[in-house]
Amino acid sequence: MSTRCIKVLLVFALVLSGLAGCASPKEIQYRERGLVVDIKATADVNWFYKQPHTIALVFYQLSEPNIFNQMLEDPEGVSVLLEGQSFDASVKSRRKLVIQPGESRVLTMDRAADVRYVGVVAGFYNRREGNFSRLYPAKLWKFIVWAGPRKTKLTLRLGKDGFLN
Repeated sequence: MSTRCIKVLLVFALVLSGLAGCASPKEIQYRERGLVVDIKATADVNWFYKQPHTIALVFYQLSEPNIFNQMLEDPEGVSVLLEGQSFDASVKSRRKLVIQPGESRVLTMDRAADVRYVGVVAGFYNRREGNFSRLYPAKLWKFIVWAGPRKTKLTLRLGKDGFLN
């Protein structure tokens, strides 16, 4: 075997051994400041009794979305989600905040380990089916069979009766 062939094999072996420590798709790691949300509310956000109101937003970082989606189908489940409590083992992190009419804010959060989805629930007075919640996939980088968290950037536009986007 030639010297050049041995060198190529050694480099290949080093690369593979270095990648062995990377996260597999089933073990997505924590990422500091890995979730960025651009939030803008219209001046007439959450319109009720002829005036705008503040609105509560709850962000859930989830390993899987099934229980979250099931809770959205039931009014009691929606109430639990709006409380901002951890409702299942699939919830890896959560954050609740209040937005004022006309407010713009960029929210940056650390991304918890094993997060594959970000669920958002908003406390609109006039809740219409599907217009008070959103579910987004959390971004991953992938290389062959390894994966890791990428920065996930979300844009939320809040209007009179629900999400505008």
